Amino acid sequence: MGTPLRLDSIQAIRDFFLNDKTPVYFIDWCLFTAVGMDKWIGSLKFVCAIDNFGGQHPRIVSSDTFPYVNKDALEKVNRLLVSNTEISQYIDRHRYNGAAGKSLFMMLDAETEQLAGQLGLEVCLPPVALRQYCDHKANTNRIAEKAGVPCVPYALAVVNNYDQLRRIAGHLGEKLVVQRPYGNSGATTYFINSEADFIAHQEDIACGEELKIMKYINCRSTGLEACVTRHGVVVAPLTAELIGFPELTEHQGGWCGNEMYAHAFSADIREKAVGYTIRMGEQLRKEGYKGYFELDFLIDTQDGEFYLGEMNPRFSGISPLTNNASFAQQDLPLMLLHLLEWMDVDYELDVVALNARWANQDTLEPLSLFYFCHVEDTVVKAPPTGIYQLHPDGSIALSRYATDFCDVNNTNEAFWLNVSGAQTRISQGEEVGALILKQRVTSSPNQLTPEAAAWIKGVKRLFEPG
Repeated sequence: MGTPLRLDSIQAIRDFFLNDKTPVYFIDWCLFTAVGMDKWIGSLKFVCAIDNFGGQHPRIVSSDTFPYVNKDALEKVNRLLVSNTEISQYIDRHRYNGAAGKSLFMMLDAETEQLAGQLGLEVCLPPVALRQYCDHKANTNRIAEKAGVPCVPYALAVVNNYDQLRRIAGHLGEKLVVQRPYGNSGATTYFINSEADFIAHQEDIACGEELKIMKYINCRSTGLEACVTRHGVVVAPLTAELIGFPELTEHQGGWCGNEMYAHAFSADIREKAVGYTIRMGEQLRKEGYKGYFELDFLIDTQDGEFYLGEMNPRFSGISPLTNNASFAQQDLPLMLLHLLEWMDVDYELDVVALNARWANQDTLEPLSLFYFCHVEDTVVKAPPTGIYQLHPDGSIALSRYATDFCDVNNTNEAFWLNVSGAQTRISQGEEVGALILKQRVTSSPNQLTPEAAAWIKGVKRLFEPG
């Protein structure tokens, strides 16, 4: 046997991924989470339920026979993808040295994990059972307690009725936030100020599941991504979360994007974010976890306290920003460090130095993402993916097709990413697409800039009747 390959610098890691022939597949309903990663991973292909680039992206692999339904859960979509005959034949034809290769998913269940293994694909993620354990909101708080990371004052309980809720949460005040174990973009978060609020959501709350019941705080929502590597926990910069904009989401606490810009937070908050994330990452390591994760933090606007809100033990909606931001371009994307843990090579990494570079606010360039859900009671189709221009009259128009947003040249341009497919009929509450801009989009927390508001209005004018 030869000497195992050892990568002794960031440049060596970059060169390795560009030149390695091992097939790598990112499998998801569409190309969103891993946008831009084909510039870093030479063998990467995107296995998608829909071609949301309209045939313009050379790395997308999709099946003409795939029965995509945009209402299906991502786990079901990915399960159907790996069991699709055309997809499995493609993977088998493109083996390298007899190996099917590596696979990444945004979401998957145990059956998908097993099916991928039957195709010969190594799933480059922690085991599904471990991810599901960590993803459970009550377990996230348990992990945080062990890590010494503060959470918003809370209780954990199964709730059957309103009186019981008040007994359990009496120490948390009149205003409560109740969360079910799993949920997407605020859809299973309930704000309970009265018995009438409870009755409105009683079927969802009295569901027999262990709930997280939190004190309501006036807060600024933030988020960041990180990676548990063999050399330590790498932490990306803290971003401001965009929450509850009625133009973009139906849910009061619903996520609808993020923005990243220099000095968005005080030095104290940034240091706490990095420190708490490293503690969570090291505790996750003790739980058997490695790789990518995302944390939401809450800043109490009353007293400035900094709390963990929740965790996503996977890639997340911030990933397109994290992996294409200025700090990633200068070093390498966080997603590469995740994948490197499964690439059968040894490598060196100075995590302390890397974290210090990524924490440098003077080199951080602004980058923002709006995520659109259809909020009107109509049926529409989404405009095509590409780079759009904002005109002085507030209208926007397609400027040119592109495979990512690196070619956005100025603040009058933005990258629109259709996440629903060209012919998909989109109903109220369903996802439409993402708009990525190389600029700030708020002038103060949850206050849109006039230009950002114009971009949102302009995009929505392009929604075609379905």
